[in-house]
Amino acid sequence: MIRVLVGALLAASISAATMAWPSPSGAAPQSQAEALSPASAAAVERVRLAIQQAEADLMRASTDDAPEARLIEMGRLDRAARAALMREPWHLLDPSERSRARSQAYRYVREVDVRNQTALLALPPPASGWWSPDEVGFEASSAAFLVIQHADLATRQRFLPALEREAMAERIPGEQFAAMSDRADVELGKPQRFGTQAVCEAGRFVVAPISDEESLDERRARLKMQAFAEFEAQVAAMPPC
Repeated sequence: MIRVLVGALLAASISAATMAWPSPSGAAPQSQAEALSPASAAAVERVRLAIQQAEADLMRASTDDAPEARLIEMGRLDRAARAALMREPWHLLDPSERSRARSQAYRYVREVDVRNQTALLALPPPASGWWSPDEVGFEASSAAFLVIQHADLATRQRFLPALEREAMAERIPGEQFAAMSDRADVELGKPQRFGTQAVCEAGRFVVAPISDEESLDERRARLKMQAFAEFEAQVAAMPPC
């Protein structure tokens, strides 16, 4: 079973989904990389080149060293890396090497995640404990969420209390706190509380186990999230995994 993040984020009035393939356990031996078929190796290389190009484009366009501007660049690179990974039709590859090819490609995404996390944690810490839209603007705040969401578990747990305070005060979209909380729970092997995470089973995405499903929509409503049935339908309509 492959764990995948499907965290709904709000950008203005438009809802979008973010997904992250599971982190591979260590680097693959060179012999494994050489064993990929030309089609699979080409897919991995397209992801690498797309991320490399996105990073180069952002570096050329960078003219501002202010923390807000740097956060926005991190967020754009995060989204570009995942877009490169997700637009590849992995389900069309040979099933015997599909997972291996995807994991090799995901390493390039993880390299971006690690660089982003290091850069974000080197910024002056926000007084409130989180990069609130009131302080850095909505795009920079949302970028900080993406970087921490795709960081390691300990880093996410470190910021979850501050993110919850921001969500309860309605300074950030409640979905951000829900997605980060659920991602931590799923990673720890626990049922999620808000139903924002999906897993890949038998080639299709399904929502990961949820605790106390009877009151799920009440919990989501408190965070001003869409009804769970709508999200579940979006997951069911996703392409094969």
